[in-house]
Amino acid sequence: GGHPNVLRMRAGGAFVVDCHVCVPLELAAAGDLRAYMRRLYKDHGKRMPQCEGLLCAKQIAAAVAFMHERGVAHRDLKLDNVLLMRPGHAVLGDFGLGVERSTLAGGLSNAPCGTLATMAPEVYGGRWHDPMAADVWSLGATVLALVAPHKHGDSDGDYYAWSAPDAREINEYRRYETLLDDYVELRSRINAGLTSWPAEVPQPTAIGDLLRSS
Repeated sequence: GGHPNVLRMRAGGAFVVDCHVCVPLELAAAGDLRAYMRRLYKDHGKRMPQCEGLLCAKQIAAAVAFMHERGVAHRDLKLDNVLLMRPGHAVLGDFGLGVERSTLAGGLSNAPCGTLATMAPEVYGGRWHDPMAADVWSLGATVLALVAPHKHGDSDGDYYAWSAPDAREINEYRRYETLLDDYVELRSRINAGLTSWPAEVPQPTAIGDLLRSS
């Protein structure tokens, strides 16, 4: 069986058209999570409610845990690859870089695949690594993008991903303000060899902490 937070194939399976293999999938009608957050802000002047952001984070973690329990690493976790069946129901998609750990020699890979913004340092450096452990780094970076104020990379400017009354005045909320900047600086230092990073990152069981949080 599948998982409610992992994008599913439609009944009937794959088929071939003009020598191309086609895989019918469920329709995620609300698009990807990054685009959804952008629409909320640009078109409606709104931000994702905190309860919805937490729910999405837990759903993403549940999807990754499900895959890891079956020996599969995603290897490209990011907001763009989290799809919404509807607001409040997130599913993980785009498994083009996914790999079964059992197919790797010693369960390790040195392939520098994924997206730079959420890529674990050992992946960026082309070092031998456990792709599931690297997924955990990417999961953390993805959840961080749900929490921390950040730019879309265009003229939108800064904004808070989650909404809160008078957000800039609430100490509990303000602790998120510099997280993304700190993360980017840390990644830059690691990539430049100015800061060493342990050979091992937190194991996939760390996902459980997020699943148990509220």
